[in-house]
Amino acid sequence: MENWSDKIRSLESRGWSLVQIGHAIDLSSSAVSDIKHRRTKEPQGMSAVALHNLALSDAMPPSANDDHCDHIAGADAVAVGAQSNESQISD
Repeated sequence: MENWSDKIRSLESRGWSLVQIGHAIDLSSSAVSDIKHRRTKEPQGMSAVALHNLALSDAMPPSANDDHCDHIAGADAVAVGAQSNESQISD
């Protein structure tokens, strides 16, 4: 079973930086680092949902020219994944 630290490491192996992951899941890069190094066990709330969905997606990191999370290739995938999870919960 993949833990939160593994999810971050997997994203890093696909080229994501801690800063980019943080922007994508609405956490600081230091908070992402804390999760990666298991100083924090898990993200909370929607950040957990976003990290889970981002790790499951095949989203590539944003290019160096992209300044905002809105331009992340996987932002739509994260949003769709969150909606999918919500519909599964309500079923």
